[in-house]
Amino acid sequence: MTHRAEDADPNVPWNFCGHVHEKYKVKRLNENSLIVNLCVEVWNYYPVSFEEISASVSAFLKEEKQGKEKNKE
Repeated sequence: MTHRAEDADPNVPWNFCGHVHEKYKVKRLNENSLIVNLCVEVWNYYPVSFEEISASVSAFLKEEKQGKEKNKE
């Protein structure tokens, strides 16, 4: 976990950060690493469980995979 997204470790699969000025929940840092935005703004100013965070990561990866498959067509 890091305070700022720009300090994320590109060698860690999931980087959790809290100080983000963008409205994404999950985005790719590189081929092997994601940034998970834990700012309250993107979670409706309410605490969320790890299961909810994990579900958002899974949804991101699924959409990403579908986009790659669509581009191959």
